Amino acid sequence: MGKFEVHDGSNRPDSAADRSLHGSLSRQDWQQFCDNQKNNRGGSSSSSSSNDGFLTFDNSCYGNHGNNPLSKDAGALRQDVEGLKGLGKGSQAYDKALAKLNTDEMQLRKDVFSFKDGSTDYQSFAKTMESYHKELKSIANDLWGMGLKQQASDTTAYYPLSHYKHEFDERGKHPGHQPPGEGTPPPPEGNPPPPIGNPGQPGNPGDNPPPGIPGGTLNNLDGVQGWTKNLNDGEIGGSGNVQGIDLTPGPGGTLDYHSRMGAYGDTLISKPVQFNAGDNTFQMNMDFNRSSATAGNTQCLEQDMVITNGSGMQAVAGSQFDLSQKAPPGMCWFQTWDTKTSHWMNAALVPVPTPDQMHNMSMTVKLNGDNTYTYTNLNLDGKTYALQNNTFEMKQSNWKRNEVIFQLQEDANGKGGPVDVQYKNLQVQTGYRP
Repeated sequence: MGKFEVHDGSNRPDSAADRSLHGSLSRQDWQQFCDNQKNNRGGSSSSSSSNDGFLTFDNSCYGNHGNNPLSKDAGALRQDVEGLKGLGKGSQAYDKALAKLNTDEMQLRKDVFSFKDGSTDYQSFAKTMESYHKELKSIANDLWGMGLKQQASDTTAYYPLSHYKHEFDERGKHPGHQPPGEGTPPPPEGNPPPPIGNPGQPGNPGDNPPPGIPGGTLNNLDGVQGWTKNLNDGEIGGSGNVQGIDLTPGPGGTLDYHSRMGAYGDTLISKPVQFNAGDNTFQMNMDFNRSSATAGNTQCLEQDMVITNGSGMQAVAGSQFDLSQKAPPGMCWFQTWDTKTSHWMNAALVPVPTPDQMHNMSMTVKLNGDNTYTYTNLNLDGKTYALQNNTFEMKQSNWKRNEVIFQLQEDANGKGGPVDVQYKNLQVQTGYRP
């Protein structure tokens, strides 16, 4: 899966520095914190060093859920990481250690959801989970650096915690609610509520068309003129393993975007759109058709808006249909982009866009007053999906102000080869919403 890459004078997000998950406490910092808590409360320390030198945790410094198994899970994952270091990929020892890591990731997931279901209120659940955030981020950072990106994502898939608050609120409204039992595990984090309204046929909106932006400015981006092509290593979206990009006009005003790539190559095309000072809401609309002849070479289908406001704060509002990650049959993850950590986040399970059919997509992003941005919804083939993992921090940028860069990206899987997608009715609407 291609990572969205932005260059504003800094290193590429693909570099080790930009990959890192910022803000992780060192073990020494954490020990000092817990010792301070012990001294302030007159209690016992909430952390200890095991015989192998790895720090393990309980939650006594928070006074909540001290007996939950998350301490053991975090310690097991840390030992898994250390055990993998130095092992040759493909060796029997490496495969065995990796299998244990995957098993421990599954145990962490089970224990997190079991802890959530057994918690009586959101505040105590969130406080305890936050006590493990730093260590899990540190583990995820190490896994990412080792090339185990999926495991890194799994390790911190439970954060931010705010998307669980709705579940606790619903419990309060329905006192008879019982958490799922062992036989009915809760749905994966990021699984959306049911689509709103009646489904439409592919390419034809149903009863929930995109709401649009009242009084906004509509920008039509059809045609082959004015697109910037990025395919070289060091450019936005470029991997270096690319032979070329062809943009050709198709029937009915369509744009045919054709990339020729090697394994895991990616290409990107972009167009700038100016917007009025004070605009805070941005919506992209498009129809697209994946060619069945090249669909098997694709690992994701990406569409982005890079928004830089009048203060120079930037939201990299990337989105993609991840066709490579495991999902229920006929479904795929629609993902959003976390600008601060440079990570894709699972936001909703949606039907896989069927090749050789025209599909309609609309997505809206709003800049908030606190230098964050929110994906408000996704509309796909007439169904509206609420998005989880939808609010992220913006960053300072030296890109042109009051401009949104609309981008399309094609990403090859490990086989490589050509990728063909046809687009029409490409639009970016900008405006203001209270």
